Amino acid sequence: MSLLTTDARIVLYNKVHEPDTQEYNLKAFWYHIINKEFFAGEEWVFSTEIPPSSHRDSALRRVGFHVSTLKPSQKLQIIFICELKRKGSSPDSVEAQVQDACEACVKDTGNDVWAMAAIGTKAKLFQYTTKNEFKSLTTEYIDASKPQAQEIRDIFARMK
Repeated sequence: MSLLTTDARIVLYNKVHEPDTQEYNLKAFWYHIINKEFFAGEEWVFSTEIPPSSHRDSALRRVGFHVSTLKPSQKLQIIFICELKRKGSSPDSVEAQVQDACEACVKDTGNDVWAMAAIGTKAKLFQYTTKNEFKSLTTEYIDASKPQAQEIRDIFARMK
């Protein structure tokens, strides 16, 4: 089932596909879907353009956005990281960036983290474990408008 289930999502999707679109349109598209459908609620904290960890060596590193949840210790724990690139970008490049961000996050928190690499309206999902395993959860990049996007939904359901 497609992720384009509302008029707002369709409008945002079309903006991403406009000629010379900017990365902020892409961020608005994925941020909206993930915020409204997968991590809706007060317990989820979205942060944009923020380091993937609190370590000093990550201070200059930024990810598109990440999602945290409040632990019983009253500390925020990152559970999901998203890296975004415009259509035509190299999958190897965005995947290397998301892997680097996940590694920094896991090193900082000691917990597994989920991640998404997005190129335009296509996404590929990953998990980085405390055993330093970076596992692809989808075999390919899936466009949000395609029926195969149900696979994205299923993986997000497992994250929670």
